Amino acid sequence: MSERSFRRDYQRRLSSAKRRHQLKARKTAAAAVAVGAFALAAPASSSAASLVVGSNADTTGATDCLDSTNTDCTLRQAIADATGNTESDTITFASSVTGTITLTSALVFNESNSSYSTTITGPGSDVLAISGEGAYNVFDIETTGSSPGLTISGLTLTDGSGTFAGAMDTRPYSNVYLDHVVVSNSTATGDSTSSADLDGGGITNRGQMTITNSTISGNASTYPGSGSPPPFLYGGGGIDNVGQLTVDNSAVTNNTAYFIGGGIFQGNSDYASSLNVSNSTITGNSANYAGGGIAEFNQPKYASSHNSIVNTTISGNDAFYGGGFSGKYIGGRDNWIISHSTLSGNDSAYGGGAVIGNVPGSFELLDSTISGNYANVGGGMGISGAAAKYQDAVQLNNSTIASNHAYGSGGGIHLGGYYGSNPAPNDIPVLSTIAADNTNYGVAGQDLDVPDSATYPVGFNLSFSLVEHPGDAPITQTPPGSNIFGVDPQLGALADNGGPTQTQMPAITSPVVDQGSAPGNLTTDQRGDPRTVDTSPANASNGTDIGSVERSTGPPVPPPPPPPPSGGGTKVHGIKKKHKKRKHVLRTTKKSLKIHVSFSSADPSVTFRCSVDGKPAAPCTSPFSPRVSSAPGKGKIHTVTITTVDSAGNVVGKPRTIRFRIIQVT
Repeated sequence: MSERSFRRDYQRRLSSAKRRHQLKARKTAAAAVAVGAFALAAPASSSAASLVVGSNADTTGATDCLDSTNTDCTLRQAIADATGNTESDTITFASSVTGTITLTSALVFNESNSSYSTTITGPGSDVLAISGEGAYNVFDIETTGSSPGLTISGLTLTDGSGTFAGAMDTRPYSNVYLDHVVVSNSTATGDSTSSADLDGGGITNRGQMTITNSTISGNASTYPGSGSPPPFLYGGGGIDNVGQLTVDNSAVTNNTAYFIGGGIFQGNSDYASSLNVSNSTITGNSANYAGGGIAEFNQPKYASSHNSIVNTTISGNDAFYGGGFSGKYIGGRDNWIISHSTLSGNDSAYGGGAVIGNVPGSFELLDSTISGNYANVGGGMGISGAAAKYQDAVQLNNSTIASNHAYGSGGGIHLGGYYGSNPAPNDIPVLSTIAADNTNYGVAGQDLDVPDSATYPVGFNLSFSLVEHPGDAPITQTPPGSNIFGVDPQLGALADNGGPTQTQMPAITSPVVDQGSAPGNLTTDQRGDPRTVDTSPANASNGTDIGSVERSTGPPVPPPPPPPPSGGGTKVHGIKKKHKKRKHVLRTTKKSLKIHVSFSSADPSVTFRCSVDGKPAAPCTSPFSPRVSSAPGKGKIHTVTITTVDSAGNVVGKPRTIRFRIIQVT
C-alpha cells in the first residue's frame, strides 16, 4: 500500500472509530438517565464477559452466549458480542464443539474501543479447526484493542483463501497474539493491480503480531497476474509481513511462494516494519524467485527497520536465489542480523545457504553456522559485488561456513560481479570465521571465490580467520599475519553439540583453538556457552576460538620431561690415568698430560657440554680427554664440569664438577 493510501485508510479508520465510540457513549449516557437514581442500586457489571461457543454452525442470532450451557451460540455470534459490548471478553468453546467449524464468509473482527481486549481460547489445535472452505479468509482483523488486543490460542485455522491473505489478514492498526495455533493449507492470490504488495498464503500482517508455539504449514502465495509494481514483490508462502512481527518457538514448514519468501517474506514497506524470529525452525519451504526460507526486500522511508533471526534453524528450503535466506535489497534504513543460528541443507542456483544483494543498510552474520548447502554458484553464500559499495555494510563475524557444495564455483562464499558506479569498492570484512571443507564439482575447491578476472576490484578483509582453500579471491589481512591458510580446521559433522541449533565442533587439536578474536560484547558462542575460553599461551588473538563454537578446553598440555636420574642427571665415573695412586691426585714427569673423564645419563636423548677450569663449555662425549698442565710441589688444581642438555636446549639437572690435582715429579 502506498504512503497516501495508508494515510487515507488510517484517517478513515480513526474517524469511523471516533463515531462509533461517540455513539456508544451517547447510548450509555441515555441509559443512565433512564435508570436515574435506581442505577445506584444496580449491581456492578463484570469487567470481562465470558462468552461460550456451543455450536459448530456458522450462523448469527443467538442471544445466550453468556450461558455456558448454551447449544446455539456460534463463534461468529460470540465475536459479534465481544466487539459490540463495552468490556474486555473471553471466548471459550463447549466440550461438545470439536472437529471443524466451516465458515460461510470470513470472520471479521473489529474492536473499535482500544481499551478492550478479546481472548479466544480453543480446546487445542488438534481438537478444533476453523475452515475457510477454500473460499474465504478465516479471520479478517480490521482493528483490535491495544495490547493485548486479540489473542487466539488452541485452534487450527485452515483452508483459507483470499486476495491479500489466505487464513488471516490483519490491518495496520491491529494487535494480534497467536499461541499454540496451526495455520495450514491456505492460499493467497495477490493483486498486481493494487498498490498493496501483499500475498501471504497463511498470514498477512500489517499491524503488530506475535506468534508463539505455533505452526505455519502447507500454505501458498500464488501468482497475482501481470501489472505494476513488479510481481516479484509479492510473496510469503507462510507469512507476508509489512508490520511488526515476532515469531518465537514456532515452525514455518512446507509453504510455497510463486515469487519470493517461501516461508516468510519481510515485504516492501515505506514504514518501519520489523521481523524478529527466535528459537524456531524454517524448513521445507520453497520460492520460485528468492528466499526459500526467508526473503527480504525492504526500503523503509520514514523510520529505521531492525530485523533479527536468532537461535533458529533454516534448513531444507529452496529458491533460485538464496535457498535459506535472501537479502536481495536491504534498504538504507533496513538492518539485519542472523545470529546463533544454523542454515543447512538449503538449495539454490545462487547462494545455497544465503544470498546478499545490494546493501545500503546493514547485514551481519554472527555466531552462526552455514553448512551442507548446495548451489550452482556460492554453495554456502552468494554475495553480490554491489554489497561492497558501502563500507562494512556486510559483515561475517565469528561464524563457520563449512561443508557446502557448488556445482559450478565458490563452494564456500562467492563474491559476485560488481555492477554500478563504485570508484572505491570495499572488501567484505570477515572476523574470526572458518571457511573450510567446501567443495566444487565434488572436490576440494575455493572457500572464497570471485569471478575469473585478474582485475576484480573487491575481495575479503580477513582478521583472525581460517581459510582452508583461499581460492582466487583478493585477500587483505588485518592485522597482517593474523589468519591461517591452507590448514584443515578438523571440524566434526553437523550435530547436536548443545544449544538450540546444530553446530560443527572443532577437534581439541584443531588449529582454530584460541586463535580467533571477538568483540567485547560477544559473551557467548552459537550454543550459548561462554565465549573466549583462553587455553593457550598468550598470542596475537584474544583467546577466542575461530568459528561459531568455543571449546571449553584447549589442546592437551605436553607432558613434562622425565625427572632427572638420581644425582642430577649425569653420572661422572671418574678420571682414568694409568699411574694414579690417590683419588683425584695424578703425578707425571711431564709438564702436561691427557686425562680421561667418563660420564653417562639414564636419558638417551640428552647431550653433554664440557668445560675445563671455568672456560666456555663445548659439546662433548664420554670419555672427555682434555690435556691439562702439571706443577711441582703440591701440583696444579684443575676442574672439569659436565652439563646435561635436552633436545630443546634446556639444562637437565645440576651440572657435575670433578676437581683434581696434577703434580710434576723429577
